[in-house]
Amino acid sequence: MAMQFTPQQMTGFAGYGDRTLIGNWSEDIQLKEDRLKSFVEKAERGQLLSQTIHAKVAQHTTPLSITPEHPDGYIHFDDKVVLQCVDHNGFLSVDLDDVEKVPGLPKKSDTNLR
Repeated sequence: MAMQFTPQQMTGFAGYGDRTLIGNWSEDIQLKEDRLKSFVEKAERGQLLSQTIHAKVAQHTTPLSITPEHPDGYIHFDDKVVLQCVDHNGFLSVDLDDVEKVPGLPKKSDTNLR
């Protein structure tokens, strides 16, 4: 199998200056251009990690009204509730967007719940 990179590129050799072109320099330039293009496309679509985190924080810090108690005394699907530990005065916080990270649970794309 042919090597894709020169030994200098594989070891991260930095002995040459910025203007010295070694190995697959045209591929390096193309790779940098492709990475920049991918970054710009993701930024325009709002898919950068920083944009995703900002959107999540904005959603999770928005005030929300708690669902009033139902006459039957049960919690219903899509009710907004607060669970509090009386001993420690702590509250439960759940992020349903992280369901995919739990081993053994189906991914959101695999379920048809609505």
